[in-house]
Amino acid sequence: MRVRLLREAGGLGDVVCAMGCATAVVRACPDAHITFVSLEQYRELVGLCPDIHKFVGVSAARRPRDTLPNPDRYRYLRDGHHDATVDLFCPGWRHEWATQGLVTKGRCQIFCETTATTTGLSLTPTPPTIRLTDYDRGRADGWLQGQGIDLARPIIALQPQASLTARRWPNARWIEFVDLMRAAAPRVQFICFGTHHDMLQLACELKAVPVIRQRERLVASLIARCALLVGVDSGLYHFAAAIGTPTVGLFGLTSGATTSAWYSRAVYLEAGDVERRAAGVTCTRHCHNMPTAGKQPRCNDSPCPAMAEIAPKAVAVLSLVRLTSTGLL
Repeated sequence: MRVRLLREAGGLGDVVCAMGCATAVVRACPDAHITFVSLEQYRELVGLCPDIHKFVGVSAARRPRDTLPNPDRYRYLRDGHHDATVDLFCPGWRHEWATQGLVTKGRCQIFCETTATTTGLSLTPTPPTIRLTDYDRGRADGWLQGQGIDLARPIIALQPQASLTARRWPNARWIEFVDLMRAAAPRVQFICFGTHHDMLQLACELKAVPVIRQRERLVASLIARCALLVGVDSGLYHFAAAIGTPTVGLFGLTSGATTSAWYSRAVYLEAGDVERRAAGVTCTRHCHNMPTAGKQPRCNDSPCPAMAEIAPKAVAVLSLVRLTSTGLL
């Protein structure tokens, strides 16, 4: 069975969720041949998944969302015969818009259900399989040692950044959290992931090693080396779930329950009614950035006010529990 998965836009998290459909198909049909169509920038990332057999890179000249995949108009769609072409651009957005923030399914599940309907297979939502080599692991260890990290001590990865600023946890909360962790567990070390240079300033304030604009293969290897990842709703949260690193997620305008439903090693904290009352806001819980779902206009330009009320102490306690459960403290 030849299956083509189309995901021609989106951030890292959406691409990782779409890659999970390849793993789900191969588990249901081991002889399946999977072609994955996405932005050229994700070629190296997609190459980490052994369930994807062919990658077709797309430039900025791609079809708009919710238009039919017409090969007469888009040359990248003329790549041979397929028994099924699954359009994953973008049933998740349609669900969020239709429910106006009151979503009942995360994108991992929505993408998998779309794939199941198109292929006729019985599929279970899952993160993608990510395969790293000994060379990848050795390169990560060498990079960390070059940054002064002691490989014998626990490493915590921090992901403060998100594509939407509304999803972020304020920098002051990150600083307080890291201070609490260092006081409770002096042996822990921190690395801080980001794609923008403003993360360098935060990494400096956190006294964490910055991992800025590194290639996906090194990022994957570094996350695999970490005892824990603490982050907001972002691509690395999904990526860590695929790699198998325990995660602590921080959620405000999106739902931690639906996002994390299929991630066995993920736990999360959510800004709910109590946090919203404390922040003095009246916006709807889990608005998913839908403009008519009750969110406040300022959410586009600043962290969600309710998200800011998630207590650093609560995040530190949950993180320490996760580290203790893995035997690293």
